[in-house]
Amino acid sequence: YQGLDTALQTPFRQSIDSTQHIDMWMIPVADREIIISDWPLASGSYEDNICDGVAATLAGIGYTVHRVPAVSSGGTHYTFTNAVICNDLVCIPSYTNPTAGQYNAQALSVWQAANPGKTVVQIPSQAIVTAAGVLHCIVMHMPEAAGGTDPTIYLRSLNEPGVVLLPGEQVELEWISDDDIDTYYVKLELSLDGGQTWPVVIDDFELDDGAFTWTVPDVFSDRARVRAVVYDWFHGIGRDDNDADFTIDGAGQCVADFNGDGTVNTVDVLDFLNAWNAGEGAADINGDGTVNTVDVLEFLNAWNAGC
Repeated sequence: YQGLDTALQTPFRQSIDSTQHIDMWMIPVADREIIISDWPLASGSYEDNICDGVAATLAGIGYTVHRVPAVSSGGTHYTFTNAVICNDLVCIPSYTNPTAGQYNAQALSVWQAANPGKTVVQIPSQAIVTAAGVLHCIVMHMPEAAGGTDPTIYLRSLNEPGVVLLPGEQVELEWISDDDIDTYYVKLELSLDGGQTWPVVIDDFELDDGAFTWTVPDVFSDRARVRAVVYDWFHGIGRDDNDADFTIDGAGQCVADFNGDGTVNTVDVLDFLNAWNAGEGAADINGDGTVNTVDVLEFLNAWNAGC
């Protein structure tokens, strides 16, 4: 899933852990470091064998494995892995039940060793542990926004090389985005020269719902690209282009439709004049290798004729 390997572990018996949630007996604390339960009062039990087996497997592939006690007392699963890590603050459960509470100090020591430089705090959890979970079960983790205060976006479509699209074909453009507060809208653009310029606006105000159905225009390019630009409510901007050139196999013979959006209008004149002033090769309308006033006259003649 999402390019990651998924491993399914054998669950505990529901008589011991009714939810069978994995956070009741293991929790990662770094990329290759993990804390897993141990059962000092039930060595060799079904649950202890599961924990010992996974701990050995992960250690064997290079993980650093820490072990914390776990006990079952009075029909309640007392866990020390169901914890919350929030930046440099670590919240772990503690209990007043004498069977479980005797391991509070040991659990704290393990957590401190596994999280050097972080503050580890014990949270009294006796009141909620009988509901088959503690701290991790009542907290939703929110990862830090990758762009800081600016939004980010990833275009999920048209990333494979060799794609050929036909005019009039409908293509679902999909993306995912993120922001520290909330995104506002997305602008979609089309390049016909491999991303050097972006003359065609596919949609200049699309609510950030993750998808847009695009009708491919009647232009020709074998170096087409799509760009998604996301804006947040505070004028922050993020952008992403698809990963590979694709082909639009259209006519592409309308000289006056300079920006290739399928419509001949004053925007094409402005785009042409900007390219002409910059001496860009696209402004060499007659193809003689020189950008000069003859190209202006030929473009305007084509524009007046409507193509």
